[in-house]
This record gives sequence, C-alpha cells and structure tokens, in this order.
Amino acid sequence: MPLVTPFETSFGRVTDRRMLLIEADLDGVTGWGESVAGEGPFYAPETVETAWHILRDFIWPILKDRKFNSASEVWRLLAPIRGHNMARVLSSRRSGTPKQNRKGCPSGSC
Repeated sequence: MPLVTPFETSFGRVTDRRMLLIEADLDGVTGWGESVAGEGPFYAPETVETAWHILRDFIWPILKDRKFNSASEVWRLLAPIRGHNMARVLSSRRSGTPKQNRKGCPSGSC
C-alpha cells in the first residue's frame, strides 16, 4: 500500500508498505486494526509475516467462537504466547473496538 507520506528513520525511507489488517465484528458493528509490524526485522523483531503466522496459527484458534466483554479477557487467554506483542496487541485491541464504536467512542477513548 503506498503511504501518504514517506516513513523515514536511520534505517531508510519507506514509501510503500505491506499491511496486516484485522477486522472484528460485534453485533453488526465493525472495528478495524492495523499491525505496526514492518516487512523486515530491522526496526523491531516482529515482521508482517511473523505477526500473520502467530495470529493465524496460534491466536485465532484460541479466540475464535468466543465472546468478550473487554480486552483484558483476551490478554488472559493469550498469556501463554511469549513475545509477539504486535500480534497480541492487534488481537486484543480489536476485541474492544466494536463495543466502543457502538457507544460512539473513537478507538481507545472509552
């Protein structure tokens, strides 16, 4: 996906990025999240590919078909997974967004 403005650090300049997006739906209200993982392990150890692997093969099997009232419930279930904080945060933050959206709250403000 082309970035609106380039992202530049001492590691270089990025103008296009692969994105890992997750969608959560709660009673017809949808919330979206984006992983901050990059393409390579140069800025942080996680990558888009490692985050996808952890989400698909470990987090999703734990979370599917469950109902949650808060993100803290998700964290308790994901506690056995070591590291992979970008994938874990992405899955837990999305569990709260549909409820926040239903209340009319921007993500993270309620």
